[in-house]
Order: sequence, then structure tokens, then C-alpha cells
Amino acid sequence: MWPLPVKNSLIATAFYGGILITSIIMNSVEVEALESSPESNSVLNTNDSKFQIENAFPNISVPSLVGMYQSPNDTTRWYVMSQTGKVYWFENRANTKQLNLFADLSGLVRHSGEQGLLGMAFDPDYQSNGRVFFSYVNKTGSSVIARLKHQGSLPLKTNKLIRILSLKQPASNHNGGQITFGPDGYLYISFGDGGGGGDTFGHGQNTQSFFGTILRIDVSGKGESYTVPADNPYAQSAKVLNEIYAYGLRNPWRWSFDLKTGELWVADVGQNRWEEVDLVQAGDNLGWPVMEGNHCYSSVNCDINGLNIPVAEYDHSEGDCSITGGYVYRGQSIPKLQGHFIFGDYCSGTIRSVERITEQTYQTHRLLESDQNISSFAQGTDGEILVLSLSGNIYRLVGGSVK
Repeated sequence: MWPLPVKNSLIATAFYGGILITSIIMNSVEVEALESSPESNSVLNTNDSKFQIENAFPNISVPSLVGMYQSPNDTTRWYVMSQTGKVYWFENRANTKQLNLFADLSGLVRHSGEQGLLGMAFDPDYQSNGRVFFSYVNKTGSSVIARLKHQGSLPLKTNKLIRILSLKQPASNHNGGQITFGPDGYLYISFGDGGGGGDTFGHGQNTQSFFGTILRIDVSGKGESYTVPADNPYAQSAKVLNEIYAYGLRNPWRWSFDLKTGELWVADVGQNRWEEVDLVQAGDNLGWPVMEGNHCYSSVNCDINGLNIPVAEYDHSEGDCSITGGYVYRGQSIPKLQGHFIFGDYCSGTIRSVERITEQTYQTHRLLESDQNISSFAQGTDGEILVLSLSGNIYRLVGGSVK
């Protein structure tokens, strides 16, 4: 799964693996500390906060909306992606009414449940080379990374599609599917653990598989192949596939690079209880299925040595069920959110943020309850953040204060 109002929550703080974690814990659930009990508890008071979402483009709606992007160095247009396989563009004006077809991959895509067109990324040199990359599940159930080229006319011609990478999915869920170019110019790709439940296929800690990983590849060549960057963390390894940047993920659903720092923030969908936010670095093992969030999953007393511990988590006790990752806020309209990683929950519509207090301390804030099925977020080149509803509407995050 992708990824109800949350009330009377506590902020629980504890040391896990050398990192001070501050996360939302519901009143009815006790903290399951791995190494020590919580040092302090404090009530998160949001009674005075006035964060809201407002319809940013009231005349635009895209059913099964799962992505929204701007091309490099062009703020005049937005591109919106439907899980059905279609991508449209429209003018970046609040009163815009016209959707224009940019690409139609619906004939290639299996749109069912968690499958479909799941990712899109403009080449950093798009203005000169016209390349656009897509991530989708095809008719036979394989995840495909492919590219098209904008050669002057629209929509893009799918008969010119070049497949870069393909991965046969053993099940219909946990496809992952996001693709994003990093600040280093390389293409980052995420896949889930292959589906089922509880790591059915044993992919989570299998470093000879692309499942449950984030990959980092160089797609700047002209042909169908890619190359592995020489500075990939496992580029010279015989035990880990060289494309792997990080592993031990369950189903990363939306992640992004901080526009200011370049840090990679990942939202990883949990199994039955815990959703998590990770700060990911090269070579990290995110722990699935040894851990779910900050808690042992595969055994009562698990070994967390060498695992990257989440910076935030929340549980399912009051309607939350599936995290949707967003972006680090770098806009100007909400100064108090500067530097916060914004994310939501698909089931409850609750929007939260993670604030870095110190290098080792993070605090989670509940910002608002949107009542939307949040499928994704978007960020303009101005750093402002938009909230996408699977129903098709696009909202802007506005106002508010952090308590």
C-alpha cells in the first residue's frame, strides 16, 4: 500500500543507535525502545496552528494523480502524471483551465491497484537534449525504466521509447517506482521489496537483488544501456550489486533531495504498524525486515548494528496506514517551516513535518488534517510545496505556525 485525524498524541524521545529520535506516539501505544527508555515526553500542542491547504488550480483535475513536476529552468508550466499512464501539462497560472497531453503511455501500462505509471523525471539537460524518463509497471507486470525524447511536437512519441532497465515483479504490490535525478546529475531509482507481506520473497536484506533498494545510475549515454558511477558505494563490490545506493527498504513511496543541502529524505511505507522517514546516505542499510520503523520486526531482540535508524515514525492506531513522502520546505511564504521535511499519510490525510533540532535530534510536528488521500507532493523551483490528492486536485500548503 501507499503509502483520520490524530489527536491527543505525545512526542516520545529516545536514543536509538546513537540518534535522538523524536516521534509521534499515540496515547494508547507504549514506546518500544531498543536500547533505552524514553528520556522525556511532551505534549505536541497544535491547537493554535492554522496550517491549511487551498486549491492551487481550481479548474484543473487529473484522476489518479500521482505526480507533478516542473522541467529544469522553466517555471511557466507544470506537468501532472496520472497513474493510468497519461501526462499532461498546463500553464502555471491559478486560473488556468486547459490540460494539454504531454505523453500517453496508457497502452504500455498496467493500471491496477499499486501498479501503473509511478514516476517521471526530466533530464537535467532537458532544455537541450529533450530527454524525459518514466517508471511504470508494464502489461506483463514488470517495472520498467524508460526514456522518451521531446523532438518538437507533442505528445511525445511512445514508439520511440527506449527501455533502460526492467525488473519482473513477483507480486502486484510494493513496486516503489519513483525516479529522480540527484544534484550530482545521476538517476536515482527506487523499488519496493517485491510485495506480499512481511518480506515474502526475502528481498529486504538481499544485496544481490534490486528489490527493496534505491539505485544510482548514469543515463547520460546515447544508447539503451546505463553505466554505474565509479563513486557508487558498492561499485567495486562482489557481494552487493554495483547499482545499489542503499538497501533494506520495504516500499519507498516518494522521496526527494533537499534543494539547499542535497540530502536525501525517504518515506518508507510500513507493514502493519509503523511508518517511517529516513535520511539516506550512500551505502545505508535501512533495516527492513529486521526492523519496522524503530522497532524489531523479524525477531523480539533484533540486532540493529549497522542499520540506519529512521529520524521519524508514527503508528497506525488512529487511522493512519501509509506514508507519502514530500519535500524539505525551502519556500518563502511559511518561514517557520524552513528546513522541515513535509510528508503525509494516504489514508488519514494528516500532514506532518520533521524538524532537525540538532545534528542528532529530530522532532515531528502534526500540521493539519487534510481529509485527502495524499498520493504525492510537488515542489516548485521556488521551494513552495503542493499537495496532490489521488482524486485529482492540487492543493497549496499555506499559513500556520509550529508549536
